[in-house]
Amino acid sequence: MKKDSIFGDARFGNIFISRDDRKFCFLGEVKSIFGHKHCFQLLEEGSDLMSYYNDYGKSLYCEYSGSAMNAKDIDFDQENSEGDAPNDIVSRYIESIDS
Repeated sequence: MKKDSIFGDARFGNIFISRDDRKFCFLGEVKSIFGHKHCFQLLEEGSDLMSYYNDYGKSLYCEYSGSAMNAKDIDFDQENSEGDAPNDIVSRYIESIDS
């Protein structure tokens, strides 16, 4: 994992926010078959949508198989959008505590 990754010190269950203010739960790192490439798997809050992201929070292209929503093919090199996409991860969610 790269030091400058938005997910650099993320742990299972951490919540992240997308550009359009949706919350995503961090599930973990996914490695390619030979471990040369990786991405991160997150689950959208309130749905069963799994999303895959690179180190910088850009969503990656992947195909899903069946109703289980397991990624069949993750393209570790292809981002879904060249520009800013609504589902890009932009920060970790920090819940404020009112005092």
